[in-house]
Amino acid sequence: MGYSIRQQNRFGLLVFFLSFIIYLLTLCPAVYTGDSGELIAAAYTLGVPHAPGYPLYCLLGKLFTLLPFDSIAYRVNLLSAFFASLSCVIVYLIVALLIKIIQPDGSPLINRLIPAFGAAIIFAGSNTFWSQAVVAEVYTLYVFFIGLCLLILIKWTKDKKNSLLCWFSFLYGTSITCHQLGLFFAPGFFLIILFYQPRIFIRPKPLFIMLGLFTLGLCLYLYIPIRALSDPGLNWNRIRDFKGFMGYLLRSQYGNVEENFTLGHLLNLRSLSLERLKWLGDLFTSEFGLVWPVLFAGFLPLLFKARRYLVVFLAIFILSGVNIWLGIAPTPRDMYISRVYLLASYIIVAIFIGLGIFYFIDLARRNVRKPLYCCLLAGSCVFAFISFLSNYSKNDQSRNYIAYDFGRNILNSMEKDAVFLGEGDNVLFILAYLNICEKIRTDVLIYDDNGGDVFKDTPFSIPDLDREGRSDLVATLLARDRRPLYVNLGNSILLSLDKYKKEQVGIAYRILREDEEFDPGSGKKCWQNYQIRDVFGGWLENKDYLNLELIAGYYVALGSEVIRSDRLQGVELYQTAAKLTQNSRFIQQTLVMSYGLQGMYEESIRISKKILEAEPADIEARYNLGITYALAARYEEAVAVWSEVLNRDPNFADAKRYIERAQRLLN
Repeated sequence: MGYSIRQQNRFGLLVFFLSFIIYLLTLCPAVYTGDSGELIAAAYTLGVPHAPGYPLYCLLGKLFTLLPFDSIAYRVNLLSAFFASLSCVIVYLIVALLIKIIQPDGSPLINRLIPAFGAAIIFAGSNTFWSQAVVAEVYTLYVFFIGLCLLILIKWTKDKKNSLLCWFSFLYGTSITCHQLGLFFAPGFFLIILFYQPRIFIRPKPLFIMLGLFTLGLCLYLYIPIRALSDPGLNWNRIRDFKGFMGYLLRSQYGNVEENFTLGHLLNLRSLSLERLKWLGDLFTSEFGLVWPVLFAGFLPLLFKARRYLVVFLAIFILSGVNIWLGIAPTPRDMYISRVYLLASYIIVAIFIGLGIFYFIDLARRNVRKPLYCCLLAGSCVFAFISFLSNYSKNDQSRNYIAYDFGRNILNSMEKDAVFLGEGDNVLFILAYLNICEKIRTDVLIYDDNGGDVFKDTPFSIPDLDREGRSDLVATLLARDRRPLYVNLGNSILLSLDKYKKEQVGIAYRILREDEEFDPGSGKKCWQNYQIRDVFGGWLENKDYLNLELIAGYYVALGSEVIRSDRLQGVELYQTAAKLTQNSRFIQQTLVMSYGLQGMYEESIRISKKILEAEPADIEARYNLGITYALAARYEEAVAVWSEVLNRDPNFADAKRYIERAQRLLN
């Protein structure tokens, strides 16, 4: 028995080190796109990130920032790699334990270890999981804790030790502080306990202990108000009272509590359709390759020997996988970004794959000659590494400095002591890392569009201001002192500044005072001083949507720079930007602004109409179309569009105001 445990542990260590080495080789060396910059800054300052907060991630991330090597971003990226490898070990242990439960009759140890090893390696090399293992994100930590809870419950069903239920309760509460997606696993976990010890739910003492330990795990959320009141470097929502804390915890900024937590919102099965299921099938194929025969074969050992596990695993997968997928908007960008929500459910997929490998190996052992059986064992290991080989180039971020360079280039576009009005997480979170963690260009005063959630000095909330209010805000900032004022490329505030001079400076715009003159050579000087790696002519196959949006931003900015002297080349650069992002909403809106600022109104109108064809309910895009009509002096069409805006939203004050102005011009 001791020998078996040692062998099993050796294979587990092999899983950890093989996956960890691969993740290290492909680890992003700097800040990444999306939430990474914000999460790194929150960990570094023990701050408060966006709702609902990730206290365990912030605390563990802080420990990783204390490592004595490389950049702060690299150290926190390392956290993801470490817990990703531990998650793979968890998958290995779950499959090995299930095979032991299914076949306790002393079958060869190799029959248990090879399928478990194969499942873990396939899981490690799956596309989305690998993508999260090499950047600063919360998902590998979340997957680790959910997997650990599942392992403990399966172990409990075998050993019936109540101490295991206590550990499960505490760790499940803790997992919710990694990500609230863990709530989707509650029905499946409940079913496991109900199937194997139903009487526990009518026994007050153990039930009370379990609920108490679960609550104790949730108490990590107290980190949020404690740190918020200490005013850290990053302080989302600036929580000051219990009501603010509960609103933050329940994600009120993403909709009211009813919208976020009603049964109808949590259960999306009403959205089930063949097209949606096809998307899900295509996603699994891209994640794990063509493993369908092995995957479905994994049902058979459970069907014959452990049907309750089969029911539980299918319930978990449907509620935490299929159900979440059905709630995702069916656009390429949303599906790509939201694919991470399915990661924990992939543990179930990996389990079925491991059991499928076991089924075929055991079948060969019993019914065919030994050479074929040995070939099947070896082939299973080779098969497991195919996903690593096929997904390596997609997830190799070892030379990806795109986000880091983009942030530094924005900062270096501005003069000393500038004021910057930033908009969009993909820009602000990168700047949060550079400004807060690496102290780069601390002379620049950065205002975010979330009212100080990222940069705590922001005394206003741009989203709460209408068009006129935004224009007045710019007037206030220009009048307050002589600090140069900049906004980022694609910032919606540009459309509100019709009475101000705006000049492009590289990948930013400067708003000029009446007595200020623009230096035509400043833009060219920026491009000469920019550090741009892996963008123009770079390797784009392993870049996600948010990376591609940054890359497309360079193309739009360069197009706006050259279009004045070479319209054909400028338009070609614009078209390249749109193609790179598959006409993403952000780039389309940026092109609407860019064409409009160049006086190319017909192109701006064409793209606005294209946005509305895809999203007819987009009131902001409809309003912007009216702005472009007005800039082109097509006032009747502008009034018609703004009237439609008011039909959809009678409280849209800017549309009312501009209709009155346009009608005066018509008269």
